[in-house]
Amino acid sequence: MRRELDSRLNNHGEHVRLVWDTVTDAVEIELSDDEGHVRSAPVPAHLALDAFHHPYLYVDPTCLPNLVAA
Repeated sequence: MRRELDSRLNNHGEHVRLVWDTVTDAVEIELSDDEGHVRSAPVPAHLALDAFHHPYLYVDPTCLPNLVAA
């Protein structure tokens, strides 16, 4: 069973969720946008709060949105 530990809306309009799987005892950071795209990454439990505040450091960098104007 997956449990949401915390969630927030970031400055880029993405929903950030910190999720814990009670069966596997795994923690995951999840980013979702208005279009339904979801990106997630496993996070070591001792870094869960850091991942929640800085999710782009943990999610695959190839999935990062274009944050810098050209």
